[in-house]
Parts: sequence; C-alpha cells; structure tokens
Amino acid sequence: MSSKDATHVFGDVPDLIYRMLSQSMRERIDDEIAAMKVRELPPAYAHHLMVEAVKANVLPASRLPKVIEAWDEPRHEEFRPRTAWSLFNAFTEVARRTRQGMARARARSAIRSPVSHPTTEPQSMKLPSRPVPEGPTMTGLQMLRERGGKAVSR
Repeated sequence: MSSKDATHVFGDVPDLIYRMLSQSMRERIDDEIAAMKVRELPPAYAHHLMVEAVKANVLPASRLPKVIEAWDEPRHEEFRPRTAWSLFNAFTEVARRTRQGMARARARSAIRSPVSHPTTEPQSMKLPSRPVPEGPTMTGLQMLRERGGKAVSR
C-alpha cells in the first residue's frame, strides 16, 4: 500500500467511526421508542411523573398545565394510547411550542428594538411611536435623577 492509499484509508476512519456509532445509537433509540410504545402508564402515574419533572427542574412549573393538556388531549391519534411514548410526546410537544414561541418573541423583540443609530436604520423599519432622542441617550436612572426621583410614564 502506498502512502497515498494509507492517507486515504486513515482519512476515512473518522467518517466510518461516525457512521458505525450513529447506526448503533439509532438502533438503541429505535429500541427505546419501541419499548415506550408498549409500556402502559396509568394516568395517575403519568401525572406523578409530570410533577417529578417539575421538582427535578426538567420542566418549568408554568408549563405543567400545557403538558397535562397535551397528555389528556393528544393532537395525534398515535398518542391516544396511555403509554410512556404518549407521555414523552406530551413533553416534547410542549417543549417544541415553547421553543417556537420563544423564537417568535425574540424575533419580534429584535425588530422592535433599535439596533443602530436611527439614521442608519432601513427606511422600511417601523420605529417606536415616541421620538428617538438626538445625541447621547440617558439611562432610566439618569432620567429619574433629572426629574427629581419621580417616575415618569411615557
């Protein structure tokens, strides 16, 4: 074998190892899903696991009602049987909606907040209804001090 061939073989090793490991992991995940699909969960035990998820800081308490709703009224027929797979789906459904909502909120916030000096912003961007001050801006604390410590509503 020439040194060129050895370089080619060794260059393929990371890819071969990755494919071997990913196939092994995929099989393990498929086995876990199959086991969850046949593991029946009584509703009381499912609710217990939901509360335990909150206690373990896996799920914010504010999202618990949404997980219960997703468990009680699944969006897809596949998740109607009361199994570990259905409970897993209830958690992931809420997590997915939460991430999507957070992404939308971040996008709205980015659009609303001034990113640069007003003269360099695109003309099509909707600016806040209050006038943007010229020159250096004051912090909220500076504004309070200037107005004698009285809160000012805008």
